[in-house]
Amino acid sequence: MTKTKIKFFLLLIVFIIGIVLFQTDVKASNENIQIIKKDAQTYIIYIKDNENTNFMYAFSNDKNIDKSLLNFTNARKDSNEENAKNVVGIDKDTTNYNYLWVRDGENYILECVEVDISKAINAEELQYATTITKIIKSDLTKTHTTVKEENGKKITTTLGEIVIEDENGEYSYICIKLPNSEEYNSLMKLARKISKFNNETDLYTQIETYRDFLNLFNILKPASESAWIKVEKNVIYQPDDAEDGDEYIVWIKNDKTEDIDVQFLTSSKKYSEEKVKEIITSNLPITYDNNILLVVFAVIIVLIVAVIIRIRNLSKKES
Repeated sequence: MTKTKIKFFLLLIVFIIGIVLFQTDVKASNENIQIIKKDAQTYIIYIKDNENTNFMYAFSNDKNIDKSLLNFTNARKDSNEENAKNVVGIDKDTTNYNYLWVRDGENYILECVEVDISKAINAEELQYATTITKIIKSDLTKTHTTVKEENGKKITTTLGEIVIEDENGEYSYICIKLPNSEEYNSLMKLARKISKFNNETDLYTQIETYRDFLNLFNILKPASESAWIKVEKNVIYQPDDAEDGDEYIVWIKNDKTEDIDVQFLTSSKKYSEEKVKEIITSNLPITYDNNILLVVFAVIIVLIVAVIIRIRNLSKKES
């Protein structure tokens, strides 16, 4: 290779390194943001840990733009309520912009984050996600107890159950012991996380959790032609072989509307044994083995002796 070619390749390498070093660092798509689609051309963006921050935001299609040239806008409110949260607003004038900057005063919260609105969750889908486990109203606190005698012992077993509270519907179910599956385990973990949500849980976390939960729910829910079991008397009993603490995922379907819901059952099993008391009854013959008769007989003897002594005393006095 000639010296000219070597110099050319060295210059090319230096040029490529320079581009890599000096270009603006583009953050991953939708990093630290949650996008909600309100309608065809309206979106709002929640920024992680900043829903109560009075930030400003700006869009651009030039990822290498000088930040001083950006046109920043004050944060919008996500509703008209008193406790409304601060969000980034996207409308028909900004849907075509690809990159987002957010700052609080001179401090930049986000810089050149790629915004992919195709990954936004619809407001209707988010609302639906919040109703899962409540679509078919059920009570998981009930139990039933069975008692049987076996080998001279009274065996009492208390098991958990799911009671469907809508008595007018017809339902079917599929009960699955929590399998060693990453998707099912993730669904269970997300359900536990959602159950702990309270007024202090930020909206970013709620949206992120609900969208992941809805995604897994749609992937795992059984097809309508699956082997559903008819629910009798609106009660789903936990499996007889379930041990205390076993975890089950129970899919429930409304046979009329085809709506499918899911419940997460931790089995409850209380088991006790008690020796059966033998109660022996018999009609005793009238013998001296009867304690009452013995007492009566003793009283009679005492009276006879007393009478004999009295007669002797009287006889002695007459003599």
